[in-house]
Amino acid sequence: MGTVSSASLRAKVCRHFVMIAVTAGTMTLGACASSGAVGHAAAASEGGAGLVVENNSWNRVTVYISRGGQLWRLGEVNALEKLQVPPTRIGFVTDGRSTFLVAYPLAGDAFRSEPFSFPMGGMAVWTIENQSGLSHVSLR
Repeated sequence: MGTVSSASLRAKVCRHFVMIAVTAGTMTLGACASSGAVGHAAAASEGGAGLVVENNSWNRVTVYISRGGQLWRLGEVNALEKLQVPPTRIGFVTDGRSTFLVAYPLAGDAFRSEPFSFPMGGMAVWTIENQSGLSHVSLR
């Protein structure tokens, strides 16, 4: 009779251990989702073009997007920082037509990116370097 009772106790302990492990796993996944890791992946897969400006130069710049002779201000980027522009702010340029970016530093001459078309549901990354000729756009 002692063996049946200890087997029953062992089974109860194992069930409790499994429930604790499942609960801990669920809480861990919930923490990842609330931290934004899952949210960023979901936002990236929803579609729409986004833009990141990586300013690797020593100058603060004001960034504009240009199309058809018009400029739209996107924001300012300090030296060695990034500007992330959500798809909702630039959705009007995701129709496949050619566009380019313009940067106006506080001191010095303005410069522009090479012309490009936003990839459908993708992202454009403009990397600005100290020598404007080394700056480039990557499409992802």
